[in-house]
Amino acid sequence: MISLLDHSEDIINLYIIHKEEITINYFPKIIINHKNLNKITINTFDLKHKDFPNIENSHVSEATYYRIYLNEFLPSDTNSILYVDADIIFLNDITNIYKELTDNLAESKYVVAATTEYSRNDLNEERFTNLEMKSNKYLNAGVMFIDLTKWRNQRVHESLIETQIRMGSRLIYWDQDVFNSFLDGEYLEMSQKLNFNPSNIEYSKKKFNDIYENVICVHYNGKLKPWTVKGILEKDSIIFQNEYRKLGLNKFLITHVWRLNSLMYFLLSFINLKFFGVKKKFFFAYEFLKSLFK
Repeated sequence: MISLLDHSEDIINLYIIHKEEITINYFPKIIINHKNLNKITINTFDLKHKDFPNIENSHVSEATYYRIYLNEFLPSDTNSILYVDADIIFLNDITNIYKELTDNLAESKYVVAATTEYSRNDLNEERFTNLEMKSNKYLNAGVMFIDLTKWRNQRVHESLIETQIRMGSRLIYWDQDVFNSFLDGEYLEMSQKLNFNPSNIEYSKKKFNDIYENVICVHYNGKLKPWTVKGILEKDSIIFQNEYRKLGLNKFLITHVWRLNSLMYFLLSFINLKFFGVKKKFFFAYEFLKSLFK
């Protein structure tokens, strides 16, 4: 949120769908009082008896399915939105592209604009077949521009739920598979700089400069998150942690799924030398040890 607001040249309305009942006071004052924030609307996901397939023992929660139900929480006079996952960091202003893409989307036959994560080939053919897809491209649902007028008129929400029920246990990547099975390649293609995965890049100072200059949305897609000990030890975590420090809470956000695993990765980092590549490494060591006993 702070990365979006800090890099915006326009006033922003934020809509949050959350499992818990939270209030505006949940957020740091730097966000609440931000000059680029118009309002925050918080919706508690209280729809009962919803089935969310294949989230047990995975790195995602049921919240990944919430985007299917967007129209039940957003104002009826909202014509378009930018949907982003919680593991997105903004590095540059998106407002001009937002206006351009929403106009292009409105003039097109498509309901959604997204980036293609991968194309059909011999190695992933089974994936496409399993989802009953005829097209050759699979979108990433972490960043999507959505034409809500078409979404409502075409009853996309109901179609997605029907697809989710029909596909059931065949959904490996949760609601992203639902979107791909239903849309089947029928989406407006948008630039990779709007949904950029920083993993598997050989980093250098020039590469970091290129990312900061050209990428708009960094997406920490996958299991390895920059707020876990293992993720913090990767070079790309600095993008996330730099934004987190703006909140004035700590130098690092550190969470644990299994504290024993976190301790193992921390100790291993002295052997593989990754600890010495962490910026503000002594703060990291101090805050890591403190976090173990919370």
